Amino acid sequence: MRDFWKAYLRGKLPAFGLFVLCCAVFGVTFRLYELPPMAVLYPALICLALWLCYTLVLAAKAARKHKTLSSLTEAFTLEMLPDPDTVDDADYRRVIALLQEVRRVRESE
Repeated sequence: MRDFWKAYLRGKLPAFGLFVLCCAVFGVTFRLYELPPMAVLYPALICLALWLCYTLVLAAKAARKHKTLSSLTEAFTLEMLPDPDTVDDADYRRVIALLQEVRRVRESE
């Protein structure tokens, strides 16, 4: 499970980098207009806290999904998979269904 968290957080680094970049743009802009730095820092900290809460909620959901998928065995059905949340999840379900059909055909041969 530790590897899951490392991989999940690594996947969120680009979003965090974009957040830092946006804060830097605001900081430079406010500095050029000679506005106080707290005018950037305070909203940035609030946004960071909101982003962290959002990321933790999504991470918990992804961890539950990962645990469910990890517990599947060779002989599983599509009903055992969690409900698709995204278009990618629905696409993966279709691919799995096709692969199951190919496996059934090969086993019957």
